[in-house]
Amino acid sequence: EPGSVVVALELRREQLELEGMDPGQEATERLVAGLIEFRDREELPPAWDVGVVLALRETTGLFRRGIESVSVSLETGGGRRSARLDASDAERFARLATRWVRNRRTVEGRLLMADFKEAATRCRVHPPLGSPVECTFDEAHRQAVLDALTKYVRVTGEAEVDPDTSRIKRLVIADIEILDWEGTEGTTTSFWESISTEELAAMQRVAPLARVEELAADIWESPEELDAFLADIYSARTADRDRRGA
Repeated sequence: EPGSVVVALELRREQLELEGMDPGQEATERLVAGLIEFRDREELPPAWDVGVVLALRETTGLFRRGIESVSVSLETGGGRRSARLDASDAERFARLATRWVRNRRTVEGRLLMADFKEAATRCRVHPPLGSPVECTFDEAHRQAVLDALTKYVRVTGEAEVDPDTSRIKRLVIADIEILDWEGTEGTTTSFWESISTEELAAMQRVAPLARVEELAADIWESPEELDAFLADIYSARTADRDRRGA
């Protein structure tokens, strides 16, 4: 269609083809068949797992960049089959990924640590404010977590909550979404790109200080508000130190 982009993909052919024994063709056929079927069901299509859902979930970010829809077509000896995705499918993928969650919580932040050891797959999400949230994930989420490293994400899952503080002690990831977030308003280059101090100062229009008093900022409405903020920081540090000691 006018204004559209077509990407043609072909399976790699490095060995003798045997009829009925082509895993690549079978996988693509089940993918397209699942895309056709999943609109009418609230469960995973046949041969799909959560990893497939999360991979497709990543493609829905295109709809925040001006893309209206994505059509996936497969041509085989049996003919042509097509499926269509649009912005409404993002929520449908999220429901499929989190259908087993009971104590649901959602956290947004930057994913800055991940441990892919088979015995303890875990990661940590750092919100803009507050303490980092430790998360665990299973094999189906491994690639999605790897893709999200150092990016700003929204994770949803089963939460273990501290009854005394209502803080999330641990989150078992069911769904992870990479968000388009560039931090401070007006900043055109991501914080995570490698730029020099001089370039950063020029971007933010920072000039040398003449007096150290210029660093002071009156951001607290009362001494009590400042005390509460400091108490929260010290409490979080103590809890983190206790966890490491355990």
